[in-house]
Amino acid sequence: MREGLSDRTSAGRAGSYGVRAGTETLLLSTAVARGAELWTVGEKCTPLGGLDCSGRYSRSRVASSWTGRSSLYNTEWSAVEVHLRTTLPGPLFVLYGRSLRLRFEFGNAPNSIRDMEKGKKVSFHSGKQLGRALLLEGGRMPALIVASRPVERLDTLTHEHMELVFGEAGAHVMWVPLLKAADAPRGEAVKDWIRLVSNPPMRCTEYYEVEGDEVHIRQCFTDAEGRPSAYAPIPPLAALPGNSGGLQGVPAGKRLLDTLIGPYRVVKGASWSGSIKTGWRRARPVGRRPVDGPLERPPAELAYAGDVTWEPRRNPMDRLMELVVWAPLAAIAPQKLWKRIRRMLRVPTADALRRLLVEIEEPAVGRVYAKPGGLFHEAGDVSYDTDWYNGKILTGMRRALESGDTSIRDVARRLVRRTVSERRLLCAYMEIYHDWALGAAWSDPRGEGWNIDCVHW
Repeated sequence: MREGLSDRTSAGRAGSYGVRAGTETLLLSTAVARGAELWTVGEKCTPLGGLDCSGRYSRSRVASSWTGRSSLYNTEWSAVEVHLRTTLPGPLFVLYGRSLRLRFEFGNAPNSIRDMEKGKKVSFHSGKQLGRALLLEGGRMPALIVASRPVERLDTLTHEHMELVFGEAGAHVMWVPLLKAADAPRGEAVKDWIRLVSNPPMRCTEYYEVEGDEVHIRQCFTDAEGRPSAYAPIPPLAALPGNSGGLQGVPAGKRLLDTLIGPYRVVKGASWSGSIKTGWRRARPVGRRPVDGPLERPPAELAYAGDVTWEPRRNPMDRLMELVVWAPLAAIAPQKLWKRIRRMLRVPTADALRRLLVEIEEPAVGRVYAKPGGLFHEAGDVSYDTDWYNGKILTGMRRALESGDTSIRDVARRLVRRTVSERRLLCAYMEIYHDWALGAAWSDPRGEGWNIDCVHW
């Protein structure tokens, strides 16, 4: 199999728009992280809490990739690695010392703690010799704290500040806000969570092989240091439909909890294999019967531009958007109607397309991609919906190449031949910002815009 996407090729939601425009926010499995703080997801995000950085502290970014982001925090009490990875149920803290200090925002402090490994209730103010999985109840969201080692002591300064103390330095601790309390593990599932935290899947390399109308894939996982993980997670959006519909084949796996976009399921071992069916891409519209009677005239705007302008005479992207919608009708529309439509369609030239595009380098992986420049020029250039615009340009070329109208097809061939490098750079956006959990390119290269409605392009 050939090596495909990895942390060397793709930044996903952890990427930036050039070197100047990025974001602190990162959408995780069940919450939003802003730095080392967690927030609820919604129209009005509410703070949950995070790493206690009271006093002086410093932070350095360690890594950004298609599975998330990692940073090192140096606080007055210790150094902590904070791994915000979508391959995990929640943020993972790797301790350099023996203790971890957490802060809960007002309204989210727990009033009850349950030791899920030992099956007993724990005093919030003084717990000793605890297990490795604690359920926090009574806050704004129930939460799970899972550690790689037993908690030697639990201390609180106030009800909103918690310190977990371990017997040795180097423990792993994961804090997972739960969408519902029923997702808290019980019985054998507690062991799965502990193994997951002890040997976590944080980095992913994907391998693929194309065989006819099927793409075979294998995803391999390691921790931050490159050691094979104990479990291999399935991207939540792929796990949501599973094998229903016949478009993909993925393992069933074991469900650990629900995330915002699908179930978090894992397979034992450091990898899983699956497949994607691609035969549907060869589907074409076919006329079934003659159409009689009066037909509406084509609209003045042949396609939805997406941005605030519709300028097909000036903008080659708008020309290609027209072709996305109308070029497939050449062989099946009534001749009289098609003649009207054909007069409105133009395949842009290669020079016009080159003038439209700008090139940008993504700093995390150091790769360059192209996008239409000057979008929404009334308010300055924008980064969001790049997958939409790049996808429309490429799809317009494809639809023109496959059109039943030879005059469109011939001009499209010349355009495609003369824009090899431009097409590669347009496609590069989809690779650079491909996001592991989503299984598609993130719509905004800054990681913002949690609206994922454009990714199908």
